Amino acid sequence: YCKVCIRYEERVMRKHSAKRQGDVTEIKAVSLLLDKGYEVYKNVSCVGKIDIIVYRPRQKDYLYLDMKTGTEPSSLTPCEEQVKLGVICATIMDGEVRYIDEHSDYKSI
Repeated sequence: YCKVCIRYEERVMRKHSAKRQGDVTEIKAVSLLLDKGYEVYKNVSCVGKIDIIVYRPRQKDYLYLDMKTGTEPSSLTPCEEQVKLGVICATIMDGEVRYIDEHSDYKSI
């Protein structure tokens, strides 16, 4: 995203409730992941440990994502049950879906 789009996005995000912000984040993530050529499956329920399942054809693997609106490392930490399921907590940064790896570095999906 360009700087103007990012500023607009920040203004729009402040206007919504936390739940609505989460909805917006998930929809943006789906769009970004589809643009990368991934198969994307969205949880249609408002509850659950997984928001999005991503199939990456080149890698021939699946990612289980719990999308977060915040970008702080503490907000990107999966709960114990998510860890058992292999869920990655991810967010949108600089126009990309990102997560924190085991070395505390932000990585793009």
